[in-house]
Order: sequence, then C-alpha cells, then structure tokens
Amino acid sequence: MTRLIQDRGFRYWEVFANPGPSGFPNPGRIVFHCQSDPSLRARALEVEGNKALAEQKVRDATDEELRDLLVQALEIR
Repeated sequence: MTRLIQDRGFRYWEVFANPGPSGFPNPGRIVFHCQSDPSLRARALEVEGNKALAEQKVRDATDEELRDLLVQALEIR
C-alpha cells in the first residue's frame, strides 16, 4: 500500500513499506520518497517486525503520525 502525505513545508511524500536492506522481510522499513522535490533523497525508517507489520503501520497511521515518522527517518545513501 502507498500513501501520500504533505509535510509542514508543503512537500508531498509517497510513503510505502519495503523489506530491509538485504531484501529479506525482517526488519521492515517505511520509505518516504518526495514527489514534489526530486532533489531530496528518499528517507527510510526501520520498524519493529517484518514488512507486513510495516505495511500495517503505513495503512493504519494517521497523516500526523506519518509526518512524525518522516522526521525520524534517515536519508537513504
């Protein structure tokens, strides 16, 4: 599932769950990709549990909760 949120700077971010860096489902990650400013690097945040739990968090979180997670997420290098 993919969601679209707007941050406090009025940029739009696509939010989705992704498996961990090794491609295995554990740990799950939530990825934030800026749609309105492609010069910004994507960000990711590891979540407790697997990709399915990350998907559930993306689905069930409010926009405000996702904005808070975006602030915590680190740039993907």
